[in-house]
Amino acid sequence: MIGRKKIIAAIVACLSGTICFAAASAQAQTTASAAPNPPTEICVNNKCVATAAPAPIAAKGSIKWNPGHYMASEGVLYHGGTLASLQSEMDDLNNQDAILGYRVWVTWGLLESTQGNYDFSVLDAVLLVLTLSFF
Repeated sequence: MIGRKKIIAAIVACLSGTICFAAASAQAQTTASAAPNPPTEICVNNKCVATAAPAPIAAKGSIKWNPGHYMASEGVLYHGGTLASLQSEMDDLNNQDAILGYRVWVTWGLLESTQGNYDFSVLDAVLLVLTLSFF
């Protein structure tokens, strides 16, 4: 019986320590300093592009609020993927007024089949179908 009480006490002590650590971590995150400025340029393969000026920060205490439902696709669009793999679930969204957004995973291979050759046609088709479904 004494061994069982020690085990229960040890579990409670571990849980208490975890809760205290989580609370301390949350407190540390809320008192963090302001976000750093973005880089002035971004470089890939020795090609650099200047970035736009950062957007003004919203007033303190303002909240971006978009209530509604968002759907996550069960599919992933890989290199050579087509709209057909997502068509049935996007058809289910038709006339669903509560759905405000749709997420689909896309691999880089779908967008850039060979280096420097980009093809967004599948994503354009997804956006077209969703636009027709929601409006």
